[in-house]
Amino acid sequence: MMFRLSPVLTSIAILAGAPVAFADDPVLQPFSAEYHIRISIVSGSSTMSLRREANEEYVFETRARAAGLIGLFVRGGIDETSRFVVQDGRIRPLYFKRVDTISKDKRDVELEFDWTNGKLLRRYDDVTEELDIPANAVDPSLLFVVVMVDRSHGREPQTYTLVERSHTELINIVEEGTEMVETRTGKFPAIRYSHFSEAVGRTTRLWASPDIGHITVKMEQHDRKKKRASLELTKLSMDNSSLTAE
Repeated sequence: MMFRLSPVLTSIAILAGAPVAFADDPVLQPFSAEYHIRISIVSGSSTMSLRREANEEYVFETRARAAGLIGLFVRGGIDETSRFVVQDGRIRPLYFKRVDTISKDKRDVELEFDWTNGKLLRRYDDVTEELDIPANAVDPSLLFVVVMVDRSHGREPQTYTLVERSHTELINIVEEGTEMVETRTGKFPAIRYSHFSEAVGRTTRLWASPDIGHITVKMEQHDRKKKRASLELTKLSMDNSSLTAE
């Protein structure tokens, strides 16, 4: 997900006849992570989780909430759910939904991907439109996940077509190098990636650690003038192990 205002959760719809992952595709490591987020002067918390279901589909959920005094006056949050498979080493999104009950601007959207017929159904406001599925299509949440998938197949992230609420655009994910990143849970060796959205005039930079399956441990988002948002890992659970900020 390209971190716009904050990450997010929802209700999930399973597409009938959706493709299943190939057996020789590496299995992504399920996890649950908590983050501290800051958007301008507003801080809050965010959770991200990845699980794999019996039919070999993955579900990636994110949720963001305001914290502190602002949280007392601001009800709701931003919830997203993304359902996808990994086929032939590539992500295939199946379903995405965003429910935003905190932002002033309308951001709710629902996407359904029919890979059998190569069609994408997009719903927002009172609009329902059918489009051809573009090459290397991803929904907003999956910009966090493509790094994990690409690295599990031994390649660098590349160019993807981001399908957003009312537009699509090419997003080129660039690897910028390796460095040690200090978070509230400790230090991680990480690979730094960045991508720029022309549609919103914003650069997103994230740090993913190979030691924990290329999960994002830190993220920053800048517009043309200043840093707009940040995200930092505070707790991570994988299998029976966990890391927690002290």
